[in-house]
Amino acid sequence: MKRVSKGRLVTINELRDALAAKHQIDFRCPITTGIFSWIATHAAAEAKRITPY
Repeated sequence: MKRVSKGRLVTINELRDALAAKHQIDFRCPITTGIFSWIATHAAAEAKRITPY
């Protein structure tokens, strides 16, 4: 998520597709991907860092 350039929108489905390609898998869970992206976003907010979401 940190590699997303400023002003670009990346959806959960795009994150899922990138993870699937990286790890050579067929199925990726939208709920799990959403939960972990929510955790990363809120952890960055608490640490006063900017994580795109």
